[in-house]
Formats: sequence, C-alpha cells, structure tokens
Amino acid sequence: MNEMHAVIGYLPDAAAKAAAKGGLKEPLRVSLEQGKDHAQVHIEPGDVLGVLTGPSQKGETSVQVLLKPGASVQTVSRTSFTDWRGIPDWNLVHPGRPPIVAIFVHPQYVKELVDLSVKSLSR
Repeated sequence: MNEMHAVIGYLPDAAAKAAAKGGLKEPLRVSLEQGKDHAQVHIEPGDVLGVLTGPSQKGETSVQVLLKPGASVQTVSRTSFTDWRGIPDWNLVHPGRPPIVAIFVHPQYVKELVDLSVKSLSR
C-alpha cells in the first residue's frame, strides 16, 4: 500500500473552491482550527497534489490538501502578547489532531478522487 500525506484544516470558502480547481499561484495558508488563524500550515503550490473540500460553515470550508511525495510544509504558530502563553511545540502539543496525517489512497485513484471533489463544487 502506498502512503500519501495530507494536511487537514480550513480555508476561506473562495480560497477552498479555487484551490480545489487547481492552478494555485500562491501558497495555501490552512488554518488548523475553524475561525482561528493562530495555528496554520503553509503549503507551496508546487507541493499540492490536489485539494478535497468538505462542508462549509461560517465562511470557511474544511479541506484535505493532498501533498506530493517529498513535499515540505511550514507550520506557523502566532499569538498576540496580550494572549501570550508561550509558543506551543507541535511535536508535544496537538489541538485535537496533528496538522499532518497519513492517509492511504491507491495512486490510480488520486486523480479520480480530486476530479470528483471538483465536480461536486460545480453542483
């Protein structure tokens, strides 16, 4: 079985729809918690294999960003000094789930899976 990595999180509705259709020109900034941007994963366009979209709520769509083999991502944690509690170490602290997870998809079905996701957006 082949391994593929994905980042699961939230994008603004318009960004999620555009990302799912492909042709990314700027890095994706995937928030790990809905409605909050204090923890994000930044992904360069060249590292994205496809984007699957889920339900939308309050202007944000849940996404699963499928990564190309050997892709690198940047995790970003930010806070204001009024809320300062230190910088969380993502190797030790996970807010409900880690930012990167492994999923298993047979290589011949990846394109079909991404195409079906794009097709569902046009409904």
